[in-house]
Amino acid sequence: MVGFVALIPREIATPNGAATIHVLSFFAVHPDYRGARIGTELASRMLAISDRPILTYTEPGSHSERAFSQAATARGWTFRHITELRTYAGGAIPRSGPSVVARQATVEEFIAATRPREPTPIAWSQPTLEPARHYLSDPRGACLAVAETKNGDVLGAALIVRSEVLTADGAEDVPSVDAVWVHTHHGETLSAFRTFALERSSGTSIVTAPNLDVVPAAAIRQSGFRATRSAFNIAILGDPAELLTREVVSTNLEVF
Repeated sequence: MVGFVALIPREIATPNGAATIHVLSFFAVHPDYRGARIGTELASRMLAISDRPILTYTEPGSHSERAFSQAATARGWTFRHITELRTYAGGAIPRSGPSVVARQATVEEFIAATRPREPTPIAWSQPTLEPARHYLSDPRGACLAVAETKNGDVLGAALIVRSEVLTADGAEDVPSVDAVWVHTHHGETLSAFRTFALERSSGTSIVTAPNLDVVPAAAIRQSGFRATRSAFNIAILGDPAELLTREVVSTNLEVF
């Protein structure tokens, strides 16, 4: 095997109702075989069989980004850059009597907390029972979490996984808030997820968050997260005549 690519179906909520799209993931070509247009061929074949819009996460200016842009154009599709997603990192911040706390959730609690409360122009991830249960068998040690007030009002949900980051001292396993669903009290809710992720991990003092595009910038700062130099682009590929292709401006779909 010299290359690999996969599309993963995801249920989303949009201003025009529920839809199923594909998320591009796990795209790679063996280093010894790069430069032979294998990636371009994989991208072309994948787009040829997809019957719905595709979201891609790519390194800015990478070969994979160019391959999918070219494949989309060849098919008559649009390759539209949505935004650059910056990876954030945060450490422990002592807080007395927080008004919002996060805890591990059941699949049913997680599903209920991920439902949008009002129409929004993003590809809002809307997990169903089957993929939510699948998260629990994720080899990255996934945890489903909800954040709530002291009165038990649920403010949001998060998917927390184990990730690996490269530091000056080498590779380190850290918890990562891989996707968030925040309805209100954005800063306090995100801070609760950061604290919970650190409390359930051992041997690390930081937590990362690679996909906070649906959280206001001021709330991100309030939560204790700070931007790192790591970033990737998200783009939507699809028929330009489709509303979804034209209207999606952001997403909270989990990062692979």
